[in-house]
Amino acid sequence: MFLSGVLGYVLTKCEYQTAPVLLAFVLAPLLESNMRKAFIISQGSLDIFFQKPISLVFIIILIAIMVFPVVRPLLIRLGLMKRKAS
Repeated sequence: MFLSGVLGYVLTKCEYQTAPVLLAFVLAPLLESNMRKAFIISQGSLDIFFQKPISLVFIIILIAIMVFPVVRPLLIRLGLMKRKAS
């Protein structure tokens, strides 16, 4: 309990939002067990994640979400994207 409080305090001081961290703690065991099942079914092959179109769409969306924060400053600098008015 004490360590959870310390972790919460550190996350607050570093301006991390606590909701995504709590969500990760809750969903990580589910993700791990389902990934293990998928690898057992596919006998260790990654092809199972690319066989269905919907899974490929989700993988492309995930990659776009991960790449956009890195590419956005470059696009702004090149003038291909406008800055958000704040």
